[in-house]
Amino acid sequence: MPVPDVGTDMRKLVTITVVGSLLALAACGDDSASTGDDAGLAPPRPIEVAGSGGGATAGRVAAESADMSVMPWFGNVEYVLGPDFPALPTSSTGYEYPAGVTVTEEAVRELAAALGIEGEPVPGQGADIDGLAWRVGPDDGSAPSLTVSADTQGSWYASSAWGRDVAVGCAQAVDEEGNPVGEPCPEPEPPVGVPTQAEATELATELLTALGLDPATVELEVYADEWSASATVWPLLDGLRSPVAWGFGWGGDAVLQWANGALNDPIATGPFTLVDLDTALTRLDEQGGWWGGIARGGLAGGIEPMPLDAGVPEPAPIDPAVDPAVSDPAVEPGSEPETITVTLVGVEADLWWAWEPDGSVWLLPAYRFLDADGIGYTVPAVTDEYVTQAPVPDTTVPATDVPPPAETTAPPASTPPTVPAETVPAASVPTEPTVPAELDALVGLEVEAATAAATELGYELRVARLDGEDLALTMDFVENRANVAVEGGLPKLAPGDR
Repeated sequence: MPVPDVGTDMRKLVTITVVGSLLALAACGDDSASTGDDAGLAPPRPIEVAGSGGGATAGRVAAESADMSVMPWFGNVEYVLGPDFPALPTSSTGYEYPAGVTVTEEAVRELAAALGIEGEPVPGQGADIDGLAWRVGPDDGSAPSLTVSADTQGSWYASSAWGRDVAVGCAQAVDEEGNPVGEPCPEPEPPVGVPTQAEATELATELLTALGLDPATVELEVYADEWSASATVWPLLDGLRSPVAWGFGWGGDAVLQWANGALNDPIATGPFTLVDLDTALTRLDEQGGWWGGIARGGLAGGIEPMPLDAGVPEPAPIDPAVDPAVSDPAVEPGSEPETITVTLVGVEADLWWAWEPDGSVWLLPAYRFLDADGIGYTVPAVTDEYVTQAPVPDTTVPATDVPPPAETTAPPASTPPTVPAETVPAASVPTEPTVPAELDALVGLEVEAATAAATELGYELRVARLDGEDLALTMDFVENRANVAVEGGLPKLAPGDR
């Protein structure tokens, strides 16, 4: 049954925050992994960053304010400190999801039992083949199923028996002039028994307990309307929100439609040495640089963006060879973009999402600067000795020596000359970037479900357009990342824009 765009004004939100330490369903491990105590911390080491996202708290800002402005993709931004600017936070603990950690069959079996999913765990083919470590239940939707990804977090996604759902379509008949005739299609009716806000909160709390997460150690956000209810669960790492979120969604009769989370625990690492205020502001000034410094941060796994109004066009792919100052009609040729001054009034501790070439994922200590409107700008807080940028692979096609063609007699003027196809290098023919076909199925899903499904397919989703505006994004290239525009709470793929 199609679900109409209900918009954010019809959604209800409750946030429960209790500071504590993370107790996750153990799949591997170190008993001291998430204690945050210096005696139990793994020693810090230099990290080679192959890619990065933004701050872990970005999703909270998006949930609290739907009318925030963002910095433009191009332009000069000047950051200044407001009066009585507070001292920098001293949180110096990072968290690593090391590469090579495996999820045990027993952990998958316990997870499936807690979710009520029947079947034996079947090994997947790994990250390089199907992206799965384990599967429980059928893959055709005939019964509930569970998949566990072969990533460092042990990301899992559970689904109801979606193959039993039957969609009934309706089309309005029209005459030769395009005018509607006959009876109009009936308005869809919401399902019966969708949990209320309070009921969904209780269901989420019970499910967390069954899955091995202490409800007193998470930040819980619950949404509910007449069509569905969902809960986003943010585990707290020493009081800081982890971007590796869990999520649950319910439909009619309070049936669990989907759920996602992570089986692996991060290893607490530190203490890291932190930079001073001047260095942090310098990193913040490097908009578009690899340090990030992007308003709202990147959308890490599990963060739910606010919906767009319907009908917003997709952002066009950017040609890096075109100078925006020349191509943008709002900027006269030869003139400098207008300088935007952002006054920073506060700062708080955050976590910065980054990953290494070997697949290890890090949540590093970070500073999240706040402006007067509550918009956050996050940069990593660790000193240069701990963070270096991984070399960018050289994708230049090496030139080849092609011998000059032998002299031949020119054909008669009446005969058009022909060029053999093999003499045209394939690399010289431009191709239109396309979205992988397997991602087409994500269009129309709720954002949380689309994020989990993309992760299962080995892709990362990033929102490029929000509230009718292009978001400020890092310019790094990530091969398995697909940008999306969110319309009516549903993602819409932005072809070729990675």
